[in-house]
Amino acid sequence: MSAVAPNPALLNGRWQVSTLNGTPVPATDSTRAAHLIFDSATGHLSGFTSCNRLMGSYTATGNTLSFGQVGSTRMACLGPNVEQQLLAVLNTPSLTYQISADNQLTLLSGATPVAVLTRAAQ
Repeated sequence: MSAVAPNPALLNGRWQVSTLNGTPVPATDSTRAAHLIFDSATGHLSGFTSCNRLMGSYTATGNTLSFGQVGSTRMACLGPNVEQQLLAVLNTPSLTYQISADNQLTLLSGATPVAVLTRAAQ
């Protein structure tokens, strides 16, 4: 994986969650897929946990990424979902990130990848 130099503006857009803590996230229809949407102009984060909508803020400085208060709706979730794992990743302190040339976003805790996301088609 060839990494692109850190540039917070490259986070802009929708990223679908592919793996969490090394475990593949099952592919679901696009309306139920876990994803994050970054807006570097406002520092706003939104998305979907595979069960509930989420919203909050983030700060990207160099290759460091931190999330502010992240909240979610409270719908009852039927069937398997990755909500708790995704929220736990967003609460991990001292995350760094890498964006590869093939549009994969990797969130790392130390040297350990905790989430891999793929840029959604525009």
